[in-house]
Amino acid sequence: MTEKLKQGEDVKPHLHTRIATDPDYYDGLLDDWGIHHLHLGTKVWKDGFMARTNEVLFVRVTDDAAYVLQVLPHKNAIDPDLGNWVNSELLKIIHRNWPDSIARYRFPTGIRLAQSISDRDRQRARPYVALPTEVDGVVFMPLGGGATTAGVGVETVEICDQITHGIVSYQATVTGEIRQFTDQITLRGTAVPDPLIIRLRMDGDQNLHAVEPQSGVSMKLGTFLI
Repeated sequence: MTEKLKQGEDVKPHLHTRIATDPDYYDGLLDDWGIHHLHLGTKVWKDGFMARTNEVLFVRVTDDAAYVLQVLPHKNAIDPDLGNWVNSELLKIIHRNWPDSIARYRFPTGIRLAQSISDRDRQRARPYVALPTEVDGVVFMPLGGGATTAGVGVETVEICDQITHGIVSYQATVTGEIRQFTDQITLRGTAVPDPLIIRLRMDGDQNLHAVEPQSGVSMKLGTFLI
C-alpha cells in the first residue's frame, strides 16, 4: 500500500465502499480529522473494490503528500465498544512526526481545553458536533473541517455552495446572452423552440457548456474547478 501511495497510484478500491459510492454517507474520521482508512485486501471484488480486511491503514492525504499513520483493526483493542475512528493517538502521530503539516489548525499558543475530551466523548458527539483535540498541550481545530449540526461535513457543504454559486452565475450569463442562442438557432434554419430550454453539459476536459439540445447550439461557460 505504501508503494501505491508513493507512486501516486489510484487507491480508491481500498476505500470504504460507501464513501466511494454514496454521496450521503458521513465518514466521521475523514470529516472530523481528515484521515482516510484503507482496506488492505489483495483480491478484487466484482464491484471493483478490494476485499475488506479487519485491519486497515490510517493515512492522512493532502494535495502533495500522504502521511501513513498506523495499521489498526476496526475496533479499539483497549475499549472494544469504540472504533479506532475516534482514536486520538492518530492525531498524536501526526503532531509528533509532521507538526508543520497541521500548523494551520492550531489554536493560538496558551489556549487549553477547560476539560479533557475522551475518545468516547468524541464518538458521542459525531456527526453533529465538531470537537477540538488537545495533543501535548496544543489544541487543534478539526483537521477535516468538522461537521454541521445536520451531520454533513463542513467541507462538503462548502463544495456544494461553490457548485451552486457557479451554476447561478452561469445561469445569469446564459440569460444575458439568450439573444445569441436564438440568433444562432435561426441561422441554422431551425425554429426557436418554445419554451427555449438550455442545458448544462460538461465535456471530457471538464469544460462546461450551455447547450440547446435540439439545434446543438452551444456556448462555453468555463471550467469545472473544485
